[in-house]
Amino acid sequence: GGELGEEQGEEPGEEPGEEPMGDEPMGEEILGEEPLAAEGEANADAPPLPSAAGLLIGEPGRKYVSDALTTRDPKAVIDDMHAALGLAAFVPDVAPLLELLDLLGTTRTDVHASVMDSLRARLLSEVERLPQKSIQMLLQRVVPYMGVPEVTPVCTQLLARCGSIPAELLQILSEDDNYAHAPLEVRQQIWHVREDLFREAVFPGFSNYIADARNVAAAHDVLRLTPAGRMAPKRRRETDAVVVEILRLIGHHRALYLTVCSFLRTLFVNTGHSLFCNLRTTVLMAVHDSATSSSEEHISQWDPCHRFAWTLDAAIRAGHASTRGVREMAIFLPPHGRDAPRSSIELGDLAMVARDPHAVHVLCSTAIYRLTQLLLAAATPDESGGGAEQGDTGLRINLSTTARAKSARGAGSGRGGGSGGGGRGGR
Repeated sequence: GGELGEEQGEEPGEEPGEEPMGDEPMGEEILGEEPLAAEGEANADAPPLPSAAGLLIGEPGRKYVSDALTTRDPKAVIDDMHAALGLAAFVPDVAPLLELLDLLGTTRTDVHASVMDSLRARLLSEVERLPQKSIQMLLQRVVPYMGVPEVTPVCTQLLARCGSIPAELLQILSEDDNYAHAPLEVRQQIWHVREDLFREAVFPGFSNYIADARNVAAAHDVLRLTPAGRMAPKRRRETDAVVVEILRLIGHHRALYLTVCSFLRTLFVNTGHSLFCNLRTTVLMAVHDSATSSSEEHISQWDPCHRFAWTLDAAIRAGHASTRGVREMAIFLPPHGRDAPRSSIELGDLAMVARDPHAVHVLCSTAIYRLTQLLLAAATPDESGGGAEQGDTGLRINLSTTARAKSARGAGSGRGGGSGGGGRGGR
């Protein structure tokens, strides 16, 4: 028995398992624990360490770390966070591997970053196969952390799969940190519920368009330039950076297009600047031209002024309005036009399209040309009987009965009262 006791490292005369007297804690050591207890009492107001399921990322994480480090011992805070939120807290079997990596000189930051990258890549590869119910559940978890760069790719891909985003998530996405990282497709849905954010996005473009010297010069020089000297309307739209950007922001969203028109209408009413009318027409026709934003039939449903603006655009491109174009535009003019506006807003939009400096020029030029032709026809004998209408068949200008009678009498007296003059004057 003595040999067994010696082999087991026990002194003779001691019961097996009995602690030596020298191993008992001393009074100094017991007293030495009292400051720790006092420290714990002093830190009763320190923020509690979250459970392993807590997500201390983004602003909540920054706030927790800041509060904890200012109210507790920094080393204790770090140790507690390692224990509660480290990899070993989620996967206990990984603890030996972490110790091995520590010995190899790999920092815990590198380890966690590598694991996070691997998990994110795996999740992104699975997103395409997830059902919509799982997509919605994941979005509820990750949308509040959209502003965290490491989470942004996951949130972006989930939102792309989601399609229509619920209103409650749009409100969260409209917060500053999240909104700054949201892709354009998501912002377009946010703008449906936050018009103020859409205003911030498009108003700088409006200001740049009005201040652009080229647009101002085009509006003032339109009367001094021949059709050959003016840039084609479509070419002007395709090369204007502001118009291209507005078109990109609108995308396929009818509500955003109508909001842009509302903004421009309000700006024109408040300022009277004709370039707001020009921009309103330009955006309309840019959407018409763009195959990616909407097709022709879509914009015709979006905007009741589409046909009127399209006809005017053809006249601007040609430098004058044809007889057919005049007739098509006439059906939109109140009070007797078949498609005349039925509301004050539609009437205001139609007036803005017609107030475009380029439209004013082509309409006035056409009117002056037609009046000149009538005067020449009234002053020139018509031997063939066809009058001025041979060169422009079907042209009719609605004059009052009194004006037609005066024109006929004047033309007849100038030619000696010939009977043919009366007929020409009537025409």
